[in-house]
Parts: sequence; C-alpha cells; structure tokens
Amino acid sequence: MFTKKTFAQMSVKRLASAKRIFRITKENIRQLEDNPNFSDADIEKMKDMITSLDITVNDKIKELNIFELAELKTDIIKLCQEFQSNFRWQLKDMQNYIASIIDGQALTAIIFGDIEKIMISIKDGTPEKTSHDSYKFFKKLKDLGYVYVVIDGNNRTTTIGKFYNDEVPLFESNVYPYQHPEFRNITKSSKYYSQLSTDLRDHIDNTMMSITLVESGTLEDLGKDFVKVNSQIKLNDQEMRQANVCQFGNKVRALAEKWDPVFRKKVYKKNKKGRDVLSESPLWTDQAIGRRKVEELIVTISNVLVHGTAKVDKGTLDKCYGDNTDILRSNKEFDRVEKFFGKIMQWRDKYGRDFLDSNKALQGNIIDLVWTLDYLGKNNYKIVDEKRFIIWFGETQSLKNNDICAINPDRQIREFQCTKGEKKLLKLEDNEILKNTVWMAPDGKPFSYVEIQANLQQNWNELRLEIIKDSLKNVPDGIIIEKDAERNFPISWRYPKWIEQKGRTYSTGELIPLIELYNTKLYHMDHVIEHADGGSTTFENCHLESSEYNQSGKYKKGFDEIAVLFD
Repeated sequence: MFTKKTFAQMSVKRLASAKRIFRITKENIRQLEDNPNFSDADIEKMKDMITSLDITVNDKIKELNIFELAELKTDIIKLCQEFQSNFRWQLKDMQNYIASIIDGQALTAIIFGDIEKIMISIKDGTPEKTSHDSYKFFKKLKDLGYVYVVIDGNNRTTTIGKFYNDEVPLFESNVYPYQHPEFRNITKSSKYYSQLSTDLRDHIDNTMMSITLVESGTLEDLGKDFVKVNSQIKLNDQEMRQANVCQFGNKVRALAEKWDPVFRKKVYKKNKKGRDVLSESPLWTDQAIGRRKVEELIVTISNVLVHGTAKVDKGTLDKCYGDNTDILRSNKEFDRVEKFFGKIMQWRDKYGRDFLDSNKALQGNIIDLVWTLDYLGKNNYKIVDEKRFIIWFGETQSLKNNDICAINPDRQIREFQCTKGEKKLLKLEDNEILKNTVWMAPDGKPFSYVEIQANLQQNWNELRLEIIKDSLKNVPDGIIIEKDAERNFPISWRYPKWIEQKGRTYSTGELIPLIELYNTKLYHMDHVIEHADGGSTTFENCHLESSEYNQSGKYKKGFDEIAVLFD
C-alpha cells in the first residue's frame, strides 16, 4: 500500500507512474463512492493519498538536478511544439549555456505544465469540457505516458540532452574563463561529458535546475504564456505567430516538418583525392530553420495562392493565425499549398537547388515558381518534361536579374507608378539602361528583379505576375502543353460514336448492347489521347470504352490501330 512515507522514498519516475495509476481511480471516484465495498473513510483516505501524491511528485519535479532532468525528458516530459519555438541555438549558444550551469549562473526557470491538472482546469473552466480540443490534446499526451509538458525551455532541455550524448563539448579553458576553478583545465581531449573526471561529472550532475509548474490553461493560454515569458528574448514575427495555437498554424507546422530534411539536405561529391567535398549546401541554415523561416515561407505562399497579388506583409501574415480570421478558407485550399510546395521540394531533392536560387533570391524564386505553377494549373497547362522545365525556370530567373536585353533588345519595360498602381508601357531608346534593370520608378531610380522580389506590395506583385506570364511565351517546345478546357464529352456523341465503332468497345472489341449504350456505369466516353497529356475533347479524339477496362489503367490503342480493330 502506498503511503506518504513511501512517496517520499520514491524516485520522480516511479512517482509519475504511480500518479498515472492513481489518476484512474480519481477519475472514477464517484463510482467508488457508490460501491458498497468502499466506506466513506476508505474514500477519504484515498483522496488524501492522491493529494499527497500530487504534492510529492510536483515538489520533486521542482527540485530536479540536471542529470535527473536529462533522464526524464524523453520519459515523462513532453516538449510541446504546438506553441514553442523550434530549437534554434547554435553550438556556441549551447556551450555558453552549459558553461553557465557549471558556474551556477543558469538562473532562468524552465516552465513545465502539469498535464493532469491542466486537463482538470479545462474540464472545469470551459463550456466544451472534455470535448475541448485542448483537453483532447493533453488527454492524448497523458495516454502516451507523459506527466509534464515543456511550456518554455526547448533550447535548454534539448541542449542538456545533447551534452549528455556527447554532441555538445565544453569550451576549452584557453578560450573561456570558467569561474569554477576545477574547470580551468578543460582541453581538446577532455571537453566531452564522457571524457570528464568523476568529480567534474558529479559537479554538473548535481547542479539543481530552476523549474516552475503551470497547472491550468488551454493550449491558447499556454501559447500566450510562452510569448509573455519570451517577450524580452526578442522572438521573431513567425515565432510569435506560431505561439497562437490554431488549425492553420498546425497545418503550417506539419508541412514544414514534413519537408524539413529537404531544407537541410547537403550534397557531397568526391574530389580528385577521393574525399567527400560539399557540392551543394542546404537551402537554409539550421539557424534560419530553427527561427521558423520555413513556416513563414509557407504562410506567405498560402496568402499568394488564396489572395493572388494582394499585399503580403507582417500584418497580413499575423491575420492568418487565430480562430476567426479571413485566411481560414485557406484550410479548404491548403491542399494546393501542400501540392505546390511539395512539388517544389521534390524537384529540389531530385534535381538540386540551382534552379531555385539562380539569381540569389531563394525565397523570391520559390514564390515565383508557386505563381507559375498556379497560373499553369488554372489555365489548363501541363508540364510534361519536369527536368527541362526547371532548367528553363532557372535560366529565366537568371536573365531577369542580368542582361534581359540579350533575349529581346526591343523589349518594352514597364514604368511603374508605385503610389497608384498605374502601369504604362515605355520603350527606352538606350538599351544600356535595361542592363540589370527591369523596372524604373517614377523618380527614375532603377530596380533589379531581385529588389522587386523582396517587396510583396500589391502593385509590385501585379507587375511581377505579368512578367511571369510574359516569360511563358518563350518556353521551348515539348516542356509545357495546353490541355483542352472541356473534359466531358456531350451525351449526344454516344450514338454516332457507337455507329462508328460498329457497336463495339474501342480497345477490346466487346459488343455494346444498344439498350445499355447510355448506361454510364457500364460504358464511358473517353479520350484516345489522354486529356492530361494534351488530348483535345473532340469527336475524333473520343471513344466508347467499357468502364471496367477504362478504370483498369490498361493500355489504350492508338489511332493507327482503329482500322485493324474494326475491319
């Protein structure tokens, strides 16, 4: 039988396990009260024991040392990414933190949330009670065995784990002035945890951590707490947005996590000496990814796809987050965001990154490519040669920033009125002005395309999209085809096509009973040359096919085989 005495003797890990067991009893306490096998004294004793357990385990959590924290992190403590910042520390940041622990200067508290008590607060304080999304979220964590959730402390707890795994070395003593005298002899051969003496490891292991417990609030409330705690740390705009827990934010984070390996991908090649040499760097640095730059790009793309050329700025991106914002309909269209973003990431993974940053404007080029793909899709175009397409796109992006006169010396450029958004054509006599210049401001100041890309004002966006459309006129043959806008064949074509095919299916030659000719469950009107491959929706390019065969994906005979089939 558990008692207050046994609680005091138990480890935090065992206490947490006991807490989960006892909580089952607590949730069914009313049933126990109606059970004749339990007296009122038994019930009260059980309640006291549960209360005592809560107090004991929470007291012990508040008194963890660094070694205990590292041990428990992956066991009963869950790092909550729903509102937290990504891990964003660089190696030097991690080393500084471990050094501050050694010197007793790591004073900022790590904030944990008591999952069970948070669930109770939600059940008691919200109209939805157990149907509340936050309650379901924490219930899932509890069912997975977690007792606490990290509200603030991602960088610190992750750093501690990396230090114990020998992923983060100590500063060598000749480059860092340790205050603790025993650490003034750290060398190249003794800077990892496993290389330290027993005394030095004991000093670190027994360093007490400052931990604060939160026992109430929804996910939204905890996100606000995170922002408040970090208001002095200068969170960037996207980190602030991501702390606002909502459906849209969850979708953005999930998409960023899905393609995270592609953003971090490095490509190595063998040099003449057979050594691996970095030939292709990641799209973004670990630091940029950690500061949620990928998420910010996805939110920008969402606005571009949903609102077209409308202005995109900090205020626009901020409005995407929350339960009642005008971007909510993007949740219905988010499949387009996932489609285009995913396609671009697949191409980068397969073909390299050159086509994305050919003019050294990576994010701007990605948005341009999204605009291009969106325009092609909306206007019934299909890319049939992906590799040649991305080569063309990369070359086009380079030309936009370099000598555009090399393609078209007589090119008319747009004189742009930034204030009113009015556009008019101006043919410049001196083509030299066009070098490294695409647009001229009213005051005569030239702007390169890269400069235009950096500004997502509506008038610039409109002009930028016009240039993208214009560039499609020069796509080499065999890369993009135009699909027929109309996919469905008129029902009136069924009988004359039945006559033409002599009452048989196009591919297999099976008889089509006239009485079943208009039964769409049995027989389909289909394209000979597939619509997706550029086939037109014409009488000449349609045929009658059995639905079973048509849906099987089997090879369809070409025009040159028709005569053989029906002769």
